[in-house]
Amino acid sequence: MRQELRLPDGRKLWCLTAAGRREAAVLLPAGAKLSALRQEREGSAAVFSEHALDVAAVAGLLARAGIGHLTAFSTEVEHALPGRRSLFADLVLCDPGTDLPLLLVEVDRENESTGTLVDKLTAYRTWCELPAKGATKAAFEKALARRGERTHALRLWPTLYPATGREGPPPVALIFEAGRKRAPRPGAGPLTDEQKKHKTQTDHRRLLRRICTVQTDSEAAWYAPPYREDGISARDHHRALPVEGYLVARPVPAGQSLGE
Repeated sequence: MRQELRLPDGRKLWCLTAAGRREAAVLLPAGAKLSALRQEREGSAAVFSEHALDVAAVAGLLARAGIGHLTAFSTEVEHALPGRRSLFADLVLCDPGTDLPLLLVEVDRENESTGTLVDKLTAYRTWCELPAKGATKAAFEKALARRGERTHALRLWPTLYPATGREGPPPVALIFEAGRKRAPRPGAGPLTDEQKKHKTQTDHRRLLRRICTVQTDSEAAWYAPPYREDGISARDHHRALPVEGYLVARPVPAGQSLGE
């Protein structure tokens, strides 16, 4: 590998050399996709995708936390939707035989509106409810009336991914992080320690408000409706999209509290 540049926030951008790419092709599982070899550039010519870097970093953090391993992750996975549309998942963890065999991941860097995130969750639910190829309408509707894991029998997603062993569609993780591009105004001096503490607190509270907005506005996508039978108060979880929200917070200086 080679280091191409250091980013303003201190992170380093590493790239595979031609020899490293050849070795990676041997070490990775069969069928794994490799990006094109990156040309060596310096300074402002070293163009990069900050979102792609954050997606790769999230995969590393999840693997380090014991959620899957790096070779079990795929990035920018396309899922076809009706009307010639597509839903691209930032990350997909596919790890059969583990406690978490399947996880769809969206990484939010505040570069999209909350409405876009809500639309994505709605699209995930639409995709999870698509019938399997070749399934007749009558058989598919009959399968939807079943309870528990059996309801997935004629859906599309279990034909593409490993079974989760639970009710409902596969889980979706939303990773929230303060936008890295919120830089000081041109000509502004470096932040003082007190300003850094204040910025950390402000970023944290803003992300909490963002999470609450997405949670409220996307209720139709993840809420488990009641069963259609009289006298039953239980929720029909095989018709709900399980969504987990995670907040990636920057380190808080010693002795300071976020107050939340």
